[in-house]
Amino acid sequence: MNQAPQGLFQRRARDTATAGIIAGALLSVLGADAAPKDGAKFENWAIRCEKPGEGDQSKVEVCYAFQNVVTKEKNQRVLNIAVGYAPKIDVPVALITLPLGIALPPGASLTLDDGQPIRFPIERCEPNGCRAGLKLENDLLDKLTKANKVQISFHDGAHRPVNIPLSMKGFGDAFKTLK
Repeated sequence: MNQAPQGLFQRRARDTATAGIIAGALLSVLGADAAPKDGAKFENWAIRCEKPGEGDQSKVEVCYAFQNVVTKEKNQRVLNIAVGYAPKIDVPVALITLPLGIALPPGASLTLDDGQPIRFPIERCEPNGCRAGLKLENDLLDKLTKANKVQISFHDGAHRPVNIPLSMKGFGDAFKTLK
C-alpha cells in the first residue's frame, strides 16, 4: 500500500514557504547517471520520482523514499513519511504527513529505539493532512538507518498521545538509491 499521490510533494514544495528546512519538499535532485527507479520497492519502503510540474521552477526530476502507515481495519492512511534531498540543502529531510484533527501545539516527535524523543513542530494542516518537517543531519540519519524500533508520536484532538510505529525494513537500501 505504498502509493504517493502524483505531484503531491512538488505541490508541497511550492506551498511550504515557512518550512525553510524542507525547501522544495523532501526531494532528491538527480543526476542522469544515478536516477533511482520510480516505483522500486525495498521491503516496507518505496521510491517515487516526479517530473517537474507546470510552473515549477525546478526543471529536474525529483525522487524520495516513502512509507505509508495504514490502519489494519479500514486500510486508511494514518501517516506518510517521505525522505530525500531538498534542492540547495546538503542534508536530507523528512516530510511527515499526519492526520487532520490532531492537536498542533504539542508538535510531534521521533523516537529511535529507546532513545530520547526528538521533537519537531507541526507546521500546518491542509486538506490531505498536517505536515511536519525534520532535517536529518548525518548522526540522526545514521541512527535512523540502524534503528530497530522507530516511532512517530503526536497528540489527537483530545490531547491524548498517539504513537505510530514505523518499519525501517528496507529504508537503508531505498535511501542509498537517492544519493
